[in-house]
Amino acid sequence: PRYLEEIRPDLSAEQNIFKMCFKREGFLFSEFEHIFTSIFSRRAETYKKILSALVGGTKTIDEICQHIGIEKSGTMTNYLSDLSEAGFIHKDVSFNFKTYKPSKSSRYRLKDNYTRFYLRYIQEKKPLIESSILEDTNLESFIEWNIISGLQFENLVLNNLKKLIEIMGISSGSIQFASPYFQSKTLTKEPCQIDLLIITKHSIYIVEMKFRKKVSKQVIPDMIEKSGKLSIPKHLSVRPVLVYSGDIDPVVESEDYFFRTIHMEEFFRGG
Repeated sequence: PRYLEEIRPDLSAEQNIFKMCFKREGFLFSEFEHIFTSIFSRRAETYKKILSALVGGTKTIDEICQHIGIEKSGTMTNYLSDLSEAGFIHKDVSFNFKTYKPSKSSRYRLKDNYTRFYLRYIQEKKPLIESSILEDTNLESFIEWNIISGLQFENLVLNNLKKLIEIMGISSGSIQFASPYFQSKTLTKEPCQIDLLIITKHSIYIVEMKFRKKVSKQVIPDMIEKSGKLSIPKHLSVRPVLVYSGDIDPVVESEDYFFRTIHMEEFFRGG
């Protein structure tokens, strides 16, 4: 609510972002450091390194340790637990189709979108912001803007999973698993990553999330390829779902491949 009070309806979304994030007096320019120091005090820098390791995508605990140069230990597990309880990250657990239960494999995701935006764009540009150099910069000119925007969109959906399930018309009581899915390469399996996998007693929903100016028809063969890498039990019906932002190629709708296509506007309306 405090952030929303800073938004000026007469300005565009991009103009509001620059006003709050890329000006010295902007409310979100220094908010992260204030919050982080208040919560974690002397450990703030260590926790920030962990979050920075997750800016570009999910990682296992081993990958996080390697990225920041810290040995895997109970202390690192405690650090991750602290960040999770504070709402900065989320531990996504995968699924084992052999045991038909959540697996022991897990990856950590940077859950808070402001944190990712701050660490990727605001923090590194502080000297330029303080010199008022960035005021006329286009957001889309930022490095990896499309990648980061895609991750932010996925987070937005995953952080509001209950709403998505309602829109899809799935009874929450029938759900056995609902989380991003990741599959490592083995002698018998190809690597695979699914934005969201929802498993019920009779169906498996493979959810793809796309943040694009235009979603092309290539999304269909890409989904078919991903589905083919999963060892899906025969008793489950496969229902591909597309959650997207932007325009969509008419071919995607006419092919009638997806069980549901959900635009971001419908997601925000709640149905």
